[in-house]
Amino acid sequence: MPSYEVKVKTADDPSAGTDADVAIELIGDHAGSGPKILDNAFLNDFENNATDTFTIDTGLVNLGHIKEVVLRHNNMGIGPAWKVDWVTVKGPEDDTPGLFEFYRWIAADENDFRCAAFESRKN
Repeated sequence: MPSYEVKVKTADDPSAGTDADVAIELIGDHAGSGPKILDNAFLNDFENNATDTFTIDTGLVNLGHIKEVVLRHNNMGIGPAWKVDWVTVKGPEDDTPGLFEFYRWIAADENDFRCAAFESRKN
């Protein structure tokens, strides 16, 4: 069963964290994961200046090398705006994690007023 280790770095900026429900989509050179909820049970994920780690299981589907990442949230909760620095993804075919640099707000009231953002691999 292929699994992918995902690390998400929330910015060190006032109010950068979010309590919204966050999902990620991994797009590889073989397939895409579809949206996967990022949640560590009983932990407060996506807080200011925190790096959170998640494991994404893709069942029997091998996505291949991850080329693109889509982050989105449901714009719910107190202060749903979220400022993301970067995401890394390490899959079964990767020697080193892929880096996806966001350095932006994902929010209904910031930047492009969207609760989703897309980035391509930088390395």
